Amino acid sequence: MHIITIDAGGTKTKCTTFDLSGNTLFESTGGIGSVVVSLEEAKSNIVKEIIVHINRLKISNALCVLGIAGIDSIKQEDKLVFSKELESINALNQVIIKNDAEVALYDVTGGYGAGVLVLAGTGSIVLGIENDNTYSVGGWGHLIDDEGSAYAIAINLIKKIAQSFDGNKELTQLEKAYMEYLKITNQKELKTFVYQNPKSEVASTAKWIADNANNYSQARELLIEAGRNLAKQVIILAKRMNSSNLKIGFNGSVIQNNEVVFNTFITELNKIDISFDIVSKKLNANRGCYFLAMRRIKYGIRKDIN
Repeated sequence: MHIITIDAGGTKTKCTTFDLSGNTLFESTGGIGSVVVSLEEAKSNIVKEIIVHINRLKISNALCVLGIAGIDSIKQEDKLVFSKELESINALNQVIIKNDAEVALYDVTGGYGAGVLVLAGTGSIVLGIENDNTYSVGGWGHLIDDEGSAYAIAINLIKKIAQSFDGNKELTQLEKAYMEYLKITNQKELKTFVYQNPKSEVASTAKWIADNANNYSQARELLIEAGRNLAKQVIILAKRMNSSNLKIGFNGSVIQNNEVVFNTFITELNKIDISFDIVSKKLNANRGCYFLAMRRIKYGIRKDIN
């Protein structure tokens, strides 16, 4: 039997085929795989990569696991239709469709034990898995709550600036520098920047804040706050999972590329009674798909589609 895995994202679709021992037999990359960007195009690109692998390796019996960005955002009936389309491919005798973050969780755990994935980039969410049950904290989006994200770091500084304007207080050195960085001189321009740009544009300015953490104590405090908020979410999740030991992995620039955020996160976790191991390797969704497949083979898990 072969394990065909798909990591379908917003810009590309990566397909990797493994043997049962976890050896990589063949890899390929195709077009966009996010069903949110384009459902039909994503489906076509995914099927195309699978067929390439089947033909290249002369596969007759395969378990196919797919981690697809945006799969939870489409209608359940569309998921079922796509699953049936995949199952109609002769070489695929089993198909498992998950979202891309969930399969990454299996790479955190290696397929066994309890694991947590901290995602902190433009937005943020903390995901957990234990005995194939999944949990989440956060992920509400920037209009409700995106604590610990790049957007939250930037918008928290913008709120401070707004409070300074409202209180007729002199802007702090960081607030002045941020306004200059944005080439903004007044309240109206600041509101225009926030409301006339996509959240990714606002979130991108968090890098400037991080780059200036050594120059301004206020910038450092914003990063410390982000680290504390991410740790708080993990603590909440750990209590729900009721696990004595967690493996914790990371994805996203805020937690992976920022020392202040990461160190604060670890410090906060060390304050409470949680046993955890940090997974330092770069997470690989295709490898996570493989671990999920092996659990299916060993335990017969039947949660094919969320």
